[in-house]
Amino acid sequence: MSATPVLLRTAATSPFRGKTSFAVTSRLEYSIGRIRGEGITVRMSSSDISFKTSRSLPVDRKIRLCIHWPAVTSHGSVFIAVTGRVLRSTTEDTTVQVLDYKCQTKARPVGC
Repeated sequence: MSATPVLLRTAATSPFRGKTSFAVTSRLEYSIGRIRGEGITVRMSSSDISFKTSRSLPVDRKIRLCIHWPAVTSHGSVFIAVTGRVLRSTTEDTTVQVLDYKCQTKARPVGC
């Protein structure tokens, strides 16, 4: 899957926990143990990330996301490395609870 990163300035109330979420369309890669794949972010908040993927992922499992953030600095591309837990997943949409994240500006951050 490929997508041009787009950050929209619209906000909505997240249905999961009443947090404000933002419509962010950006490419990501995920891994759950040996399961690896790609997706496109749909909405993000400080506590949850929703993304589209072509398959359903196992619920209540630890997941790692590498989000290609829609920004470039003088040090290179910006990545967000996220550790989370799959809250729900269908073949259309997956929602992950954010447990930890790091923003990095390397060619390829560790864990991504």
